[in-house]
This record gives sequence, structure tokens and C-alpha cells, in this order.
Amino acid sequence: MPKRAVFKGLDIQTLNLRSLLEDLRIKKFTGFLKVSYWNRDEFLLLFEGRPLRGIALSEEGKFVKFPPQDFALKDQRGSASLFEASLFEIVLLENPFWDPLKHGPLVFLPFGDTVQEDIFLGYVDLEKELLMIERSHLYGYVALYTTEEIVGMILFENGKCVGIFAGDGNSGQGAKTYISTHFLPAKTYLTAVSLEPEIVNLFHLSRRENLGFVEGHQEGPSYFRETQKSGLVVSNASSLTEIDVFYKGSEAFSVVKEAGVILEGERAQEVREKIKDLPGVESRSYEFISLEPPSYTDFKLDLLIQTAGPILSSDKIEEVKSLYVSEIGPVGKILWEKTLEGMGLKERALSAKVVKLIIERLADEIPEGEARREFMNRVRSIVPEAFQGER
Repeated sequence: MPKRAVFKGLDIQTLNLRSLLEDLRIKKFTGFLKVSYWNRDEFLLLFEGRPLRGIALSEEGKFVKFPPQDFALKDQRGSASLFEASLFEIVLLENPFWDPLKHGPLVFLPFGDTVQEDIFLGYVDLEKELLMIERSHLYGYVALYTTEEIVGMILFENGKCVGIFAGDGNSGQGAKTYISTHFLPAKTYLTAVSLEPEIVNLFHLSRRENLGFVEGHQEGPSYFRETQKSGLVVSNASSLTEIDVFYKGSEAFSVVKEAGVILEGERAQEVREKIKDLPGVESRSYEFISLEPPSYTDFKLDLLIQTAGPILSSDKIEEVKSLYVSEIGPVGKILWEKTLEGMGLKERALSAKVVKLIIERLADEIPEGEARREFMNRVRSIVPEAFQGER
């Protein structure tokens, strides 16, 4: 689904935020509300009507996330815009400042033409989906992501895997390890995007170990044109980003982002012109160290079918389940079974992280806040490994 403006530039003095959010909740709206003040932009990300995250972007480009309940109209002067967008774009909006040296091809997400809209992997067979990608002879990539982060990107040439890139910027075996330990069917979505064949090669070349920073060349485009070399130029100004990719001196393609969301058409051209005139624009050039074409990669599907950690014993799972039923009553058993069914999970094969995810959903049915907190504390004592890294 391409980004679509529901309304733009509305005076915030005329906006009833509470009424709007209630209407979006009823409509199960997925997208983001953008409020622009004179010195900052603030975003509220929504998925199926539920606020996910607040984001503030200052004039200097400082990027701050905050709880969605803290989102409010903080000034009488400003404008509001509402955009409908895919879940994929919502995920990207939370990570607008990817650096090519750290994240490689991930900086181009979601460039290209979508051939498979967002699929929730709790309901489908991932191995089957990737087999269909292979049989379709896709030139492009498959992205795996949650509402919180990019898990990974798998690059395909003629249906064959030629690159694996993880959400932390790693590639190759490091990416496989990252994906296998962060992939969780009950939280993960998939989308497939097609690219021109020559663009697949450039994506492959832009992996971080194959990029070299060009010292002393702020005028990136002229450098690549004059030297007839290949590489990319990244220009940042506040929440605006432009990535120009060059192949042997000629511009191959360009990607323009605003707060992490890829722009197209007239708006993209406006941003290109705007970036040139803004003060304090930071522009960096990266040269492709090698122009070797991608080679096929041994990609084991079973790495992606793991459920983020070892499986819990049946005794522990039963103890957590019984605790919930005792807390909420006999209906708790029905809610437990329906939640597992809706998430595409089997009770006999649950990891600690999956159990935590299930419980977080079920805990919403406990009306009293204090009772809910006490229940979560008791779950923590049963499966402490599910809460590792949390305070």
C-alpha cells in the first residue's frame, strides 16, 4: 500500500485529537499522524488503530522516541497531517537514520515495487512463501520485520538468494545468526519487493564491508562523474535524506526519504531541491570497493523457522497457563487457546519469548492495573528467562 494523505496541513487549532484517535481506533487505521511546529515535527505511529510510538524530530535533526500516551498538541500554532501507510513504512519510520557503513542495503528499504504486501507470519508457512519467491524468479528482496524493528532482508537474483542482511547491519553468516535469534513468527511480517536486475547487483555491492568512505569529497556526484567510479552519496538535513547511487560514473537511481519514509513523484523532487538549499547539510560519499557480481548463497530455511530461544518445558507452560486461568476464571482457558490459534502457535512448542508475548496480550483482559502488574510479576518468577535484559 503506497503512503496516502488523508488530510494535510490542517491547522491544529481545529483538530480534536481525542475524537480523531477514537475514530482511527474504530477504523483500525494503520499509518501516522504528523504534527509540525515551527521548530520540530512530532509523529504518532498507529497500527490497526492502536498507537505504537511517538517520535519527535527537532530542527537540528535530533530524533527522540517517546510513549504514545505522551503524544499531545503542545502548541496553538502548527499544522497536522494524517497519512495512511503500510506496516512496513511504519517500521521504517522508527529507524530513519540508517548509515550505509552500518546497515548496507537496509538504507534502501523499501525502495522498489511491492509484489507481496505485508503478510503476518503467524498465519502462513514461511518456507512455502519463500519457495514461491524462488519459483517466481524474483529479482529483488524479501524483508522480515516487526512493528518495532527490521529483522532482516534476503536479496534474490532470478529467485536465488544472493545476499542476507540483518537488522543490525550484519551480512552473511552473521546475518543468519541474527535473524535466527530474533525471528519470531508470532510478531514478524514479510513483504517482497522487486528490483531491476542491475539494481540487485548494486544492493549487493552496498553491503557495509564493501563500502569505503571517500575522504575530502563533499561534492559526491561530481567526484563519481569525473572519476567514472561506482558508489553512493548520502546527504542528510534534519529529517530529510537523499541517497544517490552511481555506477561507473552515471547515476543509477536515487532514493529520497522524509523521516524515514521513501518519497515519490513531485514531493521527492521538492525534497531534492530543498536539501540543496538547507544550511548544515551533511553529505558523505562511499565508493564500492569491489564490483564483483553477487554469488549464490546457501540459505537454510530452518534458520528462520526457529522460535527465538529454547523451547520451554511443558510443566512451565502449564504453570503459566494455570496461573492465568486462576486469575481471570474459566474463560481464561478459552482466551488462552484462541490467542495461540490466532498467533499460529502450538502449546507444545513455545519459547520463553513467545510465552511472554502471549501473556502480554492476555494480560489486557485483566481489568485492574494492580492485579495485572501482580500477575506479570508472578509470570516473571515462573519464566525469568523471558524477561532477561529488562528491569
